[in-house]
Amino acid sequence: MLAVSLFLSNQTSNYYKYGLFGIVIVFILAMAFDKIDYAEKTSKIYMVAFIFFLLAMLFSNLENQLLEGVGFVGVIVVPFAAVLVPAVLVRRTMKTFRSHKSLMWTISSIIIIVAFLVIAVDLNSSLNTSYIASQQSGSGLALWGPTMQWINYNTPVNSTLLSWWDYGYWEEAIANRTTVADGSNSYGFQSMIAKYFFEATSPYQYATFLNFMHRPTYAVISGSEVEKFSAISTIALNYTQFTPFGESQVAHNQGTISAGDYQYIAVFGGNNTGVAPLEANMVINGVPWSASNTLLVEAIIPFNYTNSTYTQGPPYGVVYNELTQQVSSILPLRYMCAYSIGCGIANASQSAIPGAVMMLNANNTANLHLGGYQNLPGGYAVAQIPLSYYGNSPGLLFMPEKSLNTLFTKLYLLNETVPGFSLAFTDNLPVNSILSISNQVLTNINVYKINYTALSAYMLQQQQCSVDESATNYCANLSYLPAVFSQNSTLIANTQIP
Repeated sequence: MLAVSLFLSNQTSNYYKYGLFGIVIVFILAMAFDKIDYAEKTSKIYMVAFIFFLLAMLFSNLENQLLEGVGFVGVIVVPFAAVLVPAVLVRRTMKTFRSHKSLMWTISSIIIIVAFLVIAVDLNSSLNTSYIASQQSGSGLALWGPTMQWINYNTPVNSTLLSWWDYGYWEEAIANRTTVADGSNSYGFQSMIAKYFFEATSPYQYATFLNFMHRPTYAVISGSEVEKFSAISTIALNYTQFTPFGESQVAHNQGTISAGDYQYIAVFGGNNTGVAPLEANMVINGVPWSASNTLLVEAIIPFNYTNSTYTQGPPYGVVYNELTQQVSSILPLRYMCAYSIGCGIANASQSAIPGAVMMLNANNTANLHLGGYQNLPGGYAVAQIPLSYYGNSPGLLFMPEKSLNTLFTKLYLLNETVPGFSLAFTDNLPVNSILSISNQVLTNINVYKINYTALSAYMLQQQQCSVDESATNYCANLSYLPAVFSQNSTLIANTQIP
């Protein structure tokens, strides 16, 4: 079923397939309901169901979920249809040649056989193409495989995993572990995971939430969540996003930035290599620029490179006002962040751009954990991969000011030491890389062991959720935790993640 959905997923290249399906449907209808010489009633029933299935596949091109309603019918009908359709074609063709009553059935049979052959050949090609594309854009298991296998081989069978709900089924089917959320129960749970885990700004939030959800054993976070964070934060009702900027040029510093201190500048953004909403108001030359229409369009890093020694200066940027169509002069950015170190204030002035940048890893190679090796310890092999071949390049990540104290930023993006979490497994792809952020298959995946002894001091209540829908603390009750946090809002606001 999924294969057929993938087969029909590209609208621009499937118009001729619609025509072939249409021809098949018309002639199957003609054969099924021919009152003069018709097949058995059972054959007609199967034909009608098969037509329903074909129509569902066509409609699924507009919305994949429309295919789900006929999944059960399709599983039953397709095998019968695969036998009955050729049988009807053969019977009709033989009768036509014997009686010579009508040339229509001969032509019909030929057209239908050709149509099915074309569709079958193209389906095989499409599935191969879909598989190759999946390995590059999001559905494959190039690095997810060894992560799931590691979990399966190296964690207790009663472990529970917390991750964004997209990966729940993989974790259940491949890692063979219970998950907090998957595609079947994502509503409700995904909003709590988004708000009280990924976007938590206080240990009281994530510690209380994790305890409430019956203490999941491990947290799984991947680089895919960087680009998904706009959706995650929207579900959390606190929108923010992270924006990668590609390097557009490296040039000599003409003295406009840190004059005399740095010989070169690296420019990121421009030419479709990055544009980021600021998500915070700022003031330029005494004039307010609203967050709703101000974009960071360019980031600039001054640096020196002497005797193989790299020295980096404070970051700068250029912003654009969509309302007035004004472009600012080069302005300082307020924060500079570094992986495994954290963020610091680069410029505290009122005119500084509210946000932070972090340089992304431009290494050419990495020793990655690759999956699919059942006979090797852990189920994966370590192989050196040329990252640049798969799209890794110099870049930086813009992080809005309000995102800097979230659990996702501190634990995953910055690799800071956060109470209650320790890294148990990584696939070795650099977290801070363009490749990890933009490629959902070749993306970094970290598995963190959760330490509830370290978190116990931050749990606002010891009550765990109930599976009884009538209970106040029902697991999917979206008003229970907000009430707990509202009662402790001052404590939460005054206690940031260490």
